[in-house]
Amino acid sequence: MVDFNRDPIRPDRWEGTPETLYHYCSSSTFQLIISNRKVRLSDLTQSNDSAEGEWYWEILKGLYDGEELPAWIATARSHHAARNFRFATLGLCLSEEHDLLSQWRGYADNGSGFCIEFNPTELIGGAPNGPAIHKAIYSPDEQHEVVQWVRQKQQYRKPTDNILENSAFFQFVFKNHGFQEEKEWRLISIEDRCDCDYGARGNRIVPYRDMDITPNAIRSVRLGPRHSTPRPVIERMLDRYGFTDVEVNSATATYR
Repeated sequence: MVDFNRDPIRPDRWEGTPETLYHYCSSSTFQLIISNRKVRLSDLTQSNDSAEGEWYWEILKGLYDGEELPAWIATARSHHAARNFRFATLGLCLSEEHDLLSQWRGYADNGSGFCIEFNPTELIGGAPNGPAIHKAIYSPDEQHEVVQWVRQKQQYRKPTDNILENSAFFQFVFKNHGFQEEKEWRLISIEDRCDCDYGARGNRIVPYRDMDITPNAIRSVRLGPRHSTPRPVIERMLDRYGFTDVEVNSATATYR
């Protein structure tokens, strides 16, 4: 839960619970993670959720249903639009669920990819100023409580002061409750676009950052229900790149 005694408030940050988090990916992405010993944090505004980064603002505007929107909301939106030209919010999507059919379909090449079990402590490396893992907020009640807090505080401050502090944190953890079964957490880093690398994804050029991981960051690997590589081959691959204590399993979902 969000701690409303802080000012400004922040979304839940990973502090040891859950002890493991999972990342679903295609076979090609898995190969790159293992062979390079890196994970890629990509621009969240270019994810497959069309409401990414916008859901927070829609909930905030909903507080004024039937009323004229206060000027500070438009000012804040303009500020963030300008800010996003300079800074990119990069993320790696993780889940509490390790064998969820909808995740296999949506994020692991329709069941042909992998699910990687990460040790979050090893994944973030303990750097105080490095990327942080935040929990997605799906509950309409909790989302409403957050924006109510923002509106109340905004009344007593100069225009956009509080809204700018808080929206930078919450706009990428507010999610439509229709995604709640994913139980998502996000490894998030905000980077100057001049410091990002860039790659092609379909008809887009996407900012990203590759982050080194240690062999201890991965606890297990699960093959998708439509993946056909023999498990011993994956085990030898993991050994080859230094992941010597990683368990290899197969999905339990009966899907083809």
